[in-house]
Amino acid sequence: MPSLRNHLEAYGGTRMSPADFDRCEDAWYRMLDERNRMFDRYLTGMRCARYVLFGVWILAFAIAGLILVEVSS
Repeated sequence: MPSLRNHLEAYGGTRMSPADFDRCEDAWYRMLDERNRMFDRYLTGMRCARYVLFGVWILAFAIAGLILVEVSS
């Protein structure tokens, strides 16, 4: 995502008309929304990874416990 200064300069800087400013503002909010959607997808992926890792640990301890029970009996 470009800096705010670069984004404003792409639309004419401080000499832009009200219509140019509206287009600039719409584009900026669209980029922010896209960044937020991408970050939400990242957080969802991290959350899923955490749950999968938790499940793997539970399975690993369950298998280790079953092996210990079999070996000790």
